[in-house]
Amino acid sequence: PDGVTLIQDLREGMRGWRVRATVETKQDYKHFKNEKGFYFSLILQDRSSKIRATFFNSAAVGNYEKIIERATYLFADGSI
Repeated sequence: PDGVTLIQDLREGMRGWRVRATVETKQDYKHFKNEKGFYFSLILQDRSSKIRATFFNSAAVGNYEKIIERATYLFADGSI
């Protein structure tokens, strides 16, 4: 109804999606073993399912402090 896709309906290669989900868990911010990048992962849950989302490099740096466990956010247009 509001243009939001359920997690269970996400498919590889899908574009133009939006998911409203609650952050169930947030992993610590980490460096790649070669020290050339950063990442962190979340477990997201909506009414249909759960999914792991991983933020890399500039997306990780720009969003790590903003995202809080148990808060609900609208996520959009990442790579699946």
